Amino acid sequence: MSLEDRDYELAGLAVTDPERLSDAELGRLYHRVRVVFRRYENDYFQYRTGNFDSTTWAGYARSILDDAFGNPVVRAMWKLQRDNFDERFTDFMDDALAKSLARGGLPSTAKARFLEAMRESTAHPAQRE
Repeated sequence: MSLEDRDYELAGLAVTDPERLSDAELGRLYHRVRVVFRRYENDYFQYRTGNFDSTTWAGYARSILDDAFGNPVVRAMWKLQRDNFDERFTDFMDDALAKSLARGGLPSTAKARFLEAMRESTAHPAQRE
């Protein structure tokens, strides 16, 4: 199993049975998510300095809202790590988190979107119309 596969497995375990995570596994997940947050922070500042246009940034922002904060592990990790980031980025992320929660607090909007796409992709052609 690759390290990336193991990270996905840890993220799944953190959602379904977080008590089973060892200290080492939690540390690995904590730092893996920190890297993702740093990536988001870099993207945010690329937008603020004009390196991303507003259309490009809108896609990035939607991804953070839907895919990242749709996951309860990411929401919990943000709560633990938010004080380690620039205040302007923290304000953006806190707003994205609030919007995500206001949309229903689904366990994972990414999963819900995937399941809907699967239903549409596997429907008989007459059912799609």
